[in-house]
Amino acid sequence: MNNNIERLFIPRRQSPVAIFMFIYRFLKGFISAAWAIVFFFFIGKRDNESIFNSVIGIAALSAAAYTLIMSILSYFRYYYFIDDDSFHIHEGILDRTKLSLPFERIQNINFEQKILHQIFGVVSLEIDTAGSSKSEIK
Repeated sequence: MNNNIERLFIPRRQSPVAIFMFIYRFLKGFISAAWAIVFFFFIGKRDNESIFNSVIGIAALSAAAYTLIMSILSYFRYYYFIDDDSFHIHEGILDRTKLSLPFERIQNINFEQKILHQIFGVVSLEIDTAGSSKSEIK
């Protein structure tokens, strides 16, 4: 058997670049949800004595630290592998999930490589299954 195929039978982690992808995805969602606050913080009146600026600064640093810690922990708690008849994913920090997807249920496999993926040499993978309206695995 090919050495690359044999490696899929052993539980392994994603590429370390996944940590940066988790951070990017979180920051993108955070900025799209809180763009007005971020805009006001950076463009608004610069009053060094304002308690509001201190609170926003502390909240931004806390969110950044939380994102970094959760991204690293998510990376270390995510494993995938295949066996003779299914694809397995084990993930989760506090809420552990073990997903076993039989090959006969797989309907479609989508590969996506946006510019950020190309820079880091990784690919996004989505697996669609029978009986599911959304992607089973991403």
